[in-house]
Amino acid sequence: KQWALRRERSRYDAERARRQYDAVEPARTLEKAWEDKLRLVNEIEQEYRRWRAREPLVLQAQDHAALQELAENLPAIWHSETTQPEDRKRILRFIVQEVILDQKKIRGQVAIRILWQTGATSEHQIQRRLQSYDRDYGELELVRE
Repeated sequence: KQWALRRERSRYDAERARRQYDAVEPARTLEKAWEDKLRLVNEIEQEYRRWRAREPLVLQAQDHAALQELAENLPAIWHSETTQPEDRKRILRFIVQEVILDQKKIRGQVAIRILWQTGATSEHQIQRRLQSYDRDYGELELVRE
């Protein structure tokens, strides 16, 4: 609440200085006052962003319950016909922080390491499709025809 008031007050002061600036012949003092107020708005906004980054997010009980329900229904939401690819991308970006692929760890397999937003990690292995560069010349002739 305090941050909202400080931010609102600084924006109000900057807007008031702009109106004063516009109301009279541009004077050096009014211009400087306006610039000072704009600089203060910028400083308070930056300070607010730093504060938000340090402060943990506090969820209300009903928000926590809604998130819990959403997490429990995630497979149904993911596989729903109404879920668009853009929605699936958003969901992934929300829950996955990073994916690391390693093709050299085990020959013929790809090691996948997923770092979740919670800080947990999971590791998986999938069989890599090995493609041969040697082609049957009969197939090449068919393609050429």
